[in-house]
Amino acid sequence: MLSHRVDAPSPYHSLVPTLAVIETLVAALVTSLGDSAHQHMKRGEETTLRVDLV
Repeated sequence: MLSHRVDAPSPYHSLVPTLAVIETLVAALVTSLGDSAHQHMKRGEETTLRVDLV
């Protein structure tokens, strides 16, 4: 289990800890699943850039 804590009056004060946990999980999954997962993520990022979503 990965958890994080944010001391703030609002649960949405900062999404940094949540995003760090998500990025860690995605990196671990891509590493575990190998090159095909890495290529899949790369194609998704290229598509995002091509259609100007970021």
